[in-house]
Amino acid sequence: IISAMGTWILDSKLLPPAAPDPWSRPLPAAAAGTPATVGAIEAGPGAGKTLALLGLALAWEAAGARTVWLALDELDAEPATLFAYLLAGLRGLAPAAGAGLAGALAAGADPRLLWRLFFQEAAALGGLTLALDDAHLAGDLAGLAAELPRLPAGVRVAAASRGRLGWPVQQLAL
Repeated sequence: IISAMGTWILDSKLLPPAAPDPWSRPLPAAAAGTPATVGAIEAGPGAGKTLALLGLALAWEAAGARTVWLALDELDAEPATLFAYLLAGLRGLAPAAGAGLAGALAAGADPRLLWRLFFQEAAALGGLTLALDDAHLAGDLAGLAAELPRLPAGVRVAAASRGRLGWPVQQLAL
């Protein structure tokens, strides 16, 4: 699929993995109703970060939140690519969403503005969880850490990473 910005979008990056059946892992502590808005699952390879992130997203969905899932890679360190995927994720929930974000992205806006527009759109959809898998692969995620203290009501960000993200987050134990 090619986005409105001319960027190739791989649908598989926007799909969470299938939940194991039966589900045998305990959910991260924050999934049990903690009001955290930002969380990070940081552990080494094979520790179960992706499944923990999935469990967290599913728990928040059960409480009424919708999720934009993004499996990150090195190409997402480029803000235009990252935000093309985030826009596609929003439009997967509501096809008409993201007009302001799309316009700013096409105009080459500063990533701080793009994050603010993304979170504004997320709030307008009634809130959502942004689940970022393999966050360690995408650099500083276009300065996301600076925008986390400004999250609108109803918007959550959770990430799984092999390394420290350096975000102002609640660390979630596996």
